[in-house]
Amino acid sequence: RFWRSLLLGTVTGTIFYAGSSYWVTYSMHNYGGLSLWLCYLILVVFSATLGIFTGLFAAVLALAIKRFGGWWILAAPALWAASEWVRLVITGMGWNPLGYSQAFQPAVIQVSRLGGVYLVSAIMVAASTALVFALVYLERRPGIVVLTAAGLIAAATVLYGEALRPSSDG
Repeated sequence: RFWRSLLLGTVTGTIFYAGSSYWVTYSMHNYGGLSLWLCYLILVVFSATLGIFTGLFAAVLALAIKRFGGWWILAAPALWAASEWVRLVITGMGWNPLGYSQAFQPAVIQVSRLGGVYLVSAIMVAASTALVFALVYLERRPGIVVLTAAGLIAAATVLYGEALRPSSDG
Protein backbone atom coordinates (compact mmCIF):
# COMPACT_ATOMS: atom_id res chain seq x y z
CA ARG A 1 0.00 0.00 0.00
CA PHE A 2 1.19 3.47 -0.86
CA TRP A 3 0.61 5.17 2.51
CA ARG A 4 1.92 2.30 4.58
CA SER A 5 5.05 2.08 2.42
CA LEU A 6 5.51 5.84 2.66
CA LEU A 7 5.23 5.71 6.46
CA LEU A 8 7.49 2.68 6.94
CA GLY A 9 10.05 3.99 4.47
CA THR A 10 10.10 7.39 6.14
CA VAL A 11 10.51 5.89 9.60
CA THR A 12 13.29 3.63 8.34
CA GLY A 13 15.03 6.51 6.58
CA THR A 14 14.68 8.75 9.62
CA ILE A 15 16.25 6.14 11.88
CA PHE A 16 19.07 5.61 9.38
CA TYR A 17 19.89 9.30 9.07
CA ALA A 18 19.65 9.88 12.83
CA GLY A 19 21.99 6.94 13.45
CA SER A 20 24.50 7.82 10.76
CA SER A 21 24.50 11.58 11.42
CA TYR A 22 24.66 11.54 15.21
CA TRP A 23 27.90 13.55 15.03
CA VAL A 24 25.91 16.60 13.91
CA THR A 25 24.64 17.08 17.46
CA TYR A 26 28.19 16.99 18.82
CA SER A 27 29.31 19.62 16.32
CA MET A 28 26.34 21.92 16.97
CA HIS A 29 26.73 21.61 20.74
CA ASN A 30 30.52 21.82 21.07
CA TYR A 31 31.35 24.19 18.22
CA GLY A 32 28.08 26.05 17.77
CA GLY A 33 27.26 26.49 21.42
CA LEU A 34 23.65 25.29 21.05
CA SER A 35 21.95 23.62 23.97
CA LEU A 36 21.89 19.83 23.79
CA TRP A 37 18.07 19.52 23.65
CA LEU A 38 17.99 21.90 20.66
CA CYS A 39 20.75 19.90 18.93
CA TYR A 40 18.71 16.71 19.24
CA LEU A 41 15.55 18.44 18.03
CA ILE A 42 17.43 19.70 14.97
CA LEU A 43 18.81 16.20 14.37
CA VAL A 44 15.29 14.72 14.43
CA VAL A 45 13.96 17.36 12.00
CA PHE A 46 17.02 16.94 9.77
CA SER A 47 16.73 13.13 9.82
CA ALA A 48 12.97 13.15 9.18
CA THR A 49 13.39 15.51 6.24
CA LEU A 50 15.95 13.22 4.61
CA GLY A 51 13.94 10.15 5.63
CA ILE A 52 11.02 11.33 3.51
CA PHE A 53 13.03 10.48 0.40
CA THR A 54 13.41 6.87 1.56
CA GLY A 55 9.66 6.88 2.20
CA LEU A 56 8.93 8.21 -1.28
CA PHE A 57 11.12 5.50 -2.81
CA ALA A 58 9.18 2.82 -0.90
CA ALA A 59 5.80 4.35 -1.73
CA VAL A 60 6.47 4.76 -5.45
CA LEU A 61 7.84 1.22 -5.68
CA ALA A 62 4.80 -0.16 -3.82
CA LEU A 63 2.44 1.76 -6.12
CA ALA A 64 4.24 0.49 -9.23
CA ILE A 65 4.13 -3.12 -8.01
CA LYS A 66 0.45 -2.85 -7.08
CA ARG A 67 -0.52 -1.24 -10.36
CA PHE A 68 1.70 -3.14 -12.81
CA GLY A 69 2.61 -6.40 -11.04
CA GLY A 70 5.48 -8.04 -9.20
CA TRP A 71 7.93 -7.63 -12.04
CA TRP A 72 8.08 -3.93 -11.21
CA ILE A 73 10.24 -4.68 -8.20
CA LEU A 74 13.00 -4.73 -10.82
CA ALA A 75 12.58 -0.93 -11.06
CA ALA A 76 13.96 -0.60 -7.52
CA PRO A 77 17.59 0.08 -8.56
CA ALA A 78 16.63 2.98 -10.85
CA LEU A 79 14.10 4.35 -8.34
CA TRP A 80 16.64 4.18 -5.51
CA ALA A 81 19.35 5.96 -7.49
CA ALA A 82 16.81 8.57 -8.58
CA SER A 83 15.67 9.12 -4.98
CA GLU A 84 19.28 9.69 -3.88
CA TRP A 85 19.83 12.18 -6.69
CA VAL A 86 16.55 14.01 -6.06
CA ARG A 87 17.40 14.19 -2.36
CA LEU A 88 20.64 15.96 -3.27
CA VAL A 89 18.95 18.34 -5.70
CA ILE A 90 16.12 19.31 -3.33
CA THR A 91 17.96 19.45 0.00
CA GLY A 92 21.55 20.06 -1.08
CA MET A 93 22.54 17.14 1.16
CA GLY A 94 24.60 14.58 -0.66
CA TRP A 95 25.23 12.56 2.48
CA ASN A 96 25.00 8.79 2.69
CA PRO A 97 24.21 7.50 -0.77
CA LEU A 98 24.33 3.72 -0.59
CA GLY A 99 27.23 3.59 -3.05
CA TYR A 100 29.51 5.38 -0.58
CA SER A 101 29.50 2.21 1.53
CA GLN A 102 31.74 0.67 -1.11
CA ALA A 103 34.44 3.36 -0.83
CA PHE A 104 37.01 0.83 0.35
CA GLN A 105 36.19 -1.70 -2.37
CA PRO A 106 38.27 -0.38 -5.30
CA ALA A 107 37.13 -3.06 -7.74
CA VAL A 108 33.47 -2.23 -7.10
CA ILE A 109 33.62 1.56 -7.24
CA GLN A 110 35.40 1.86 -10.57
CA VAL A 111 32.01 1.89 -12.32
CA SER A 112 31.47 5.28 -10.70
CA ARG A 113 33.52 6.59 -13.64
CA LEU A 114 30.49 5.81 -15.77
CA GLY A 115 27.61 6.87 -13.53
CA GLY A 116 28.96 8.30 -10.28
CA VAL A 117 27.97 7.09 -6.85
CA TYR A 118 24.40 6.63 -8.11
CA LEU A 119 25.43 3.82 -10.45
CA VAL A 120 27.24 2.08 -7.59
CA SER A 121 24.08 2.47 -5.48
CA ALA A 122 21.90 1.11 -8.29
CA ILE A 123 24.13 -1.95 -8.72
CA MET A 124 23.97 -2.67 -4.99
CA VAL A 125 20.18 -2.36 -4.98
CA ALA A 126 20.02 -4.51 -8.12
CA ALA A 127 21.81 -7.32 -6.30
CA SER A 128 19.38 -7.14 -3.37
CA THR A 129 16.39 -6.85 -5.65
CA ALA A 130 17.48 -9.89 -7.64
CA LEU A 131 17.70 -11.95 -4.46
CA VAL A 132 14.20 -10.90 -3.39
CA PHE A 133 12.81 -11.55 -6.86
CA ALA A 134 14.50 -14.97 -7.02
CA LEU A 135 13.04 -15.91 -3.63
CA VAL A 136 9.54 -14.92 -4.75
CA TYR A 137 9.89 -16.85 -8.00
CA LEU A 138 11.99 -19.64 -6.48
CA GLU A 139 12.44 -22.59 -8.81
CA ARG A 140 10.75 -20.76 -11.66
CA ARG A 141 12.47 -19.58 -14.80
CA PRO A 142 11.99 -15.81 -14.18
CA GLY A 143 13.68 -16.05 -10.78
CA ILE A 144 16.63 -17.94 -12.18
CA VAL A 145 16.98 -15.56 -15.14
CA VAL A 146 16.90 -12.43 -12.95
CA LEU A 147 19.31 -13.88 -10.40
CA THR A 148 21.70 -14.93 -13.18
CA ALA A 149 21.50 -11.48 -14.80
CA ALA A 150 22.25 -9.80 -11.47
CA GLY A 151 25.18 -12.14 -10.92
CA LEU A 152 26.53 -11.28 -14.35
CA ILE A 153 26.17 -7.54 -13.64
CA ALA A 154 27.98 -7.94 -10.33
CA ALA A 155 30.75 -9.99 -11.93
CA ALA A 156 31.10 -7.52 -14.80
CA THR A 157 31.31 -4.66 -12.31
CA VAL A 158 34.13 -6.31 -10.37
CA LEU A 159 35.98 -7.45 -13.52
CA TYR A 160 35.74 -3.93 -14.96
CA GLY A 161 37.05 -2.51 -11.71
CA GLU A 162 39.92 -4.97 -11.55
CA ALA A 163 40.88 -4.21 -15.16
CA LEU A 164 41.20 -0.51 -14.33
CA ARG A 165 43.26 -0.99 -11.17
CA PRO A 166 47.01 -0.56 -11.60
CA SER A 167 49.02 -3.71 -11.24
CA SER A 168 51.52 -3.84 -8.40
CA ASP A 169 54.71 -5.47 -9.59
CA GLY A 170 56.18 -5.28 -6.07
